[in-house]
Amino acid sequence: MFQKNIEVLKFKNPDLAAKLENLSLEDVSDNFSVFEAESNDLIIGYKDIPLNSPVDPIQEARQIWNKSIKTEPVKNDIHLVFGIGLGYLFKRTYISSPAKVFVFEPNIEVLRFVFEYIDFSQELAAKRVYFTDNFDILMDKIQKEYLSGDKVEPLFVDSYALLNQKILMDLTSEIIKICQLRNMDQNTIFNRCKDWTINNITNMKFFPKARPVSILQDKFKEKPALIVCSGPSLEKNIQNIKENKNKYILICISNALKYLIKEDIIPDFVVFSDSKHLEQHIDGIEDKLKDINLITCSKADFNLTRNTFKRKLFYFSNTDVIAEWFNSLAPEHFELYKSAGSVSIISYFIAKKMGCAPIVYAGLDLAFVDDKLYADGKKPDVNSQGDINLGYAPAYNCKKTMQVKGRNGKDILSRDDYALFIRQLEDIIEEENIQNKIINTSLNGALIKGMKYTEFDKINNEISGKSIDVNAILSELFEQNSEDWNILLNNLAKSLIEQHQEIKLIKNNCQKIVKALNQINKNLQDDDIQIIFLDSLIKGIQKNISQTRGDILKNVFLSNSLQKEILDYTNNYKLDVLPSSVETIKNNMQTEYNLFNIALMTSSAIEKNLNGVIDKYKRKVIKDECVV
Repeated sequence: MFQKNIEVLKFKNPDLAAKLENLSLEDVSDNFSVFEAESNDLIIGYKDIPLNSPVDPIQEARQIWNKSIKTEPVKNDIHLVFGIGLGYLFKRTYISSPAKVFVFEPNIEVLRFVFEYIDFSQELAAKRVYFTDNFDILMDKIQKEYLSGDKVEPLFVDSYALLNQKILMDLTSEIIKICQLRNMDQNTIFNRCKDWTINNITNMKFFPKARPVSILQDKFKEKPALIVCSGPSLEKNIQNIKENKNKYILICISNALKYLIKEDIIPDFVVFSDSKHLEQHIDGIEDKLKDINLITCSKADFNLTRNTFKRKLFYFSNTDVIAEWFNSLAPEHFELYKSAGSVSIISYFIAKKMGCAPIVYAGLDLAFVDDKLYADGKKPDVNSQGDINLGYAPAYNCKKTMQVKGRNGKDILSRDDYALFIRQLEDIIEEENIQNKIINTSLNGALIKGMKYTEFDKINNEISGKSIDVNAILSELFEQNSEDWNILLNNLAKSLIEQHQEIKLIKNNCQKIVKALNQINKNLQDDDIQIIFLDSLIKGIQKNISQTRGDILKNVFLSNSLQKEILDYTNNYKLDVLPSSVETIKNNMQTEYNLFNIALMTSSAIEKNLNGVIDKYKRKVIKDECVV
């Protein structure tokens, strides 16, 4: 049994396999005892401490699982089983979840003994399973595989907690640190809801002369697409791109545009998705934009959209509630497309919907190849904490360095957000069953499993596509879809007026509530305040609070913009079974104040932006019978 386990382990952790082979069973046997639990299941004791329940180890494992796991696990979550014992908890975890299972057994003698008698070879062979006895290696493994949004769930039996208290405390502390660092980026994105809302509203100004990306569905079927990214390898292929541009539908991501323009290459489309700081990508090349077709997310930076492009198309995401609301106004709903954290992935979705094949990437390194950030030769500016200075405002400048697997099999320096993009691409390839159908010409960057890696020269030699007049096709599509689009815009104009009136009412109510809560909170500073007096103060505004809070939650713009504040409110508001204490009332009144104060400021900002959009539609879209 031991050799069977070791042969499989050698592929996953050869160092651990070698350590176990060098440790004879005779060397460790005296530390172990084997006996039956009351349930008649075998368990072992290590230095006189049972490693599983002496009553019922199977039931113990089931109870630990049910108690620890509160939400449905998904494949990228990590279950960390602390201690192997006879494998009851490990096997319960393995069969109950599709997620990754990392087993950390701090006592190598336990692994040596158990591997002799229990067959783990099938589980060890699974890609999602990893065994180690080394704390540092375990932390490195979690550091590399845990990304923002994943869950890490430690699982352990009480006997292991007693036997290894210090290690367990260190383990928990380090996992928390890793999760906090990774989730900083998630929190930054969470806080962009306000930007996304304002961008969504302001971008509506440009809808009359724009169209949704859905009009491009299958319009370039079987035409090769080249998605140009800004990675260091782009420099090596730029001449090839210039010479073979007409073979492809050329799609450029935002931060590669300046580089292409510098090389006298005009892409067919440029794609933008970020909520801020997009103007830096067109600074100095504004005169070239009139020849380029813009595709931008509906929640992307409006400061970019207001520039003069040849045509503008909007990418409406299926995770954007404002895009869904807009689509609901259409007589015939258009298609909403998948969301992604990277403009390079959004560009793939666009090329796929166009019907393009093959889809080829240039400059998709997702790593610091030759110690460069981008094709222009810029080097990463990294401080001692691993923060990367991207030259943006602080809130958008919190990327961290980390190692990812390179295509050559070795670790290569990258960024935490790039690691997330790699996983997203790998998931897309797996879910859509398109192994080797996306071609990457970056041969020295990060490894993206499922992509086909080929030199650009070879791709160009295999493709003999004829040039297509992209602009003629777009001109025809814009004309064909003008009538339906104008009907939708008239519906939008009327709905914006309703939204404007609703938000103005919410703003006025928030003003009254904030004023009343200010007075209540002043009274709460009195240590001798009586509950009955507090109740009478609160009762006077409770109905308005409940009604306005409900109106905020129902309003598409405010509920989207205040996601963080609504979550904070839910987490902080205390519901007591017993009559409320003064402290609970103080907490709840402050919680109410925090929500309605920010709701007041947010509704004011949204009202102002709606004013500008409605004025635009008053001139351009709204028919005579629609009263503004």
